[in-house]
Amino acid sequence: MDEIFVDAVTNFHSRLHALPSNPPPALVISGPPGCGKGMVARHWARALLCETSDLTEPVACGTCASCARAQKNQWIDLWDFAPEIGDSGRLGKISVDAFRELKSKQGMGPHLGRYKIVLIHDAQLMTSQAANSILKILEEPPRQWLIWMTTPHPSLLLPTIVSRCQRIQLQPLGHEVIQDLIERWGEGISAERRALILSLSHGNLDQVRRMCQDEYWSGREKIFRALAYPQRELTAVLDWCSESQVHLDQTIDTLESVALDLSSQAHASNEWQNRDAQPWLDLQWSKHSSAIYWADRAHTVAQARAHLLLPVNRKLTIQTLLMLWVGTRSSDSKRAISS
Repeated sequence: MDEIFVDAVTNFHSRLHALPSNPPPALVISGPPGCGKGMVARHWARALLCETSDLTEPVACGTCASCARAQKNQWIDLWDFAPEIGDSGRLGKISVDAFRELKSKQGMGPHLGRYKIVLIHDAQLMTSQAANSILKILEEPPRQWLIWMTTPHPSLLLPTIVSRCQRIQLQPLGHEVIQDLIERWGEGISAERRALILSLSHGNLDQVRRMCQDEYWSGREKIFRALAYPQRELTAVLDWCSESQVHLDQTIDTLESVALDLSSQAHASNEWQNRDAQPWLDLQWSKHSSAIYWADRAHTVAQARAHLLLPVNRKLTIQTLLMLWVGTRSSDSKRAISS
């Protein structure tokens, strides 16, 4: 992602959260997926490591040797840790092995900058051994070290880690940022689809990136065909979900979106957010015009999303969820997801 996008994202968040002149030695940056947590952390790291930055109001100059290295992703005093991505696109774990070198250099200060910054992306995916390793460092943080973690799920971090950290909660990106991303990524996309992307992305830049590709919309058609004609199409969408984490995530996101769309319809006759699926939504509303019914569906999707964070049979989980949605063995399906 080029500097224009990074600036747009970080400037949006900087209006609400300024980097303190005395940065906390331990920080958890949380927020919904796709809001730019990693970008913000790196933006702040670049400002703190800038050779000419005034620490009373840290801003990277963009021209010094440190900033030049940062632009090329050749950091000297920033250590990046992130889970590996598997063949299916699913995020793996961050093992304790990743931190062995870190622990061996615990007594050392920064090489060139003012700080040594340790940045752990998706920290909720640390193994228990890795989390305990970081906890030991936090108990006696080395001088001039900053340990920052990003996560969309702070509740999945060890409470003893969270209690030692300052916390910043980022919000979804604003419409003006999303519109700019659509303009740049959505060349050739119709005005109708652009409006749909703005409505459905909910401030998530990763969603915008995917929605600007034709593959996303062919997958969306596949999901709605399975919901409309389960006997004919359900197996195909289950196989499609098994191909990649991206497909599985899109299915979960779509189900959640339509459940919220339908539950909100009970309170006000608004235009459907998922207006490309209006015939199917109209049919569902005619069958179940109850906010409680669709709120229950939304809750079941949330349970399945949490369930999929665990080492479970992913195909069986999404199959159980879809069977519930199409009205097959609903009571058994609800028990399987919530157990």
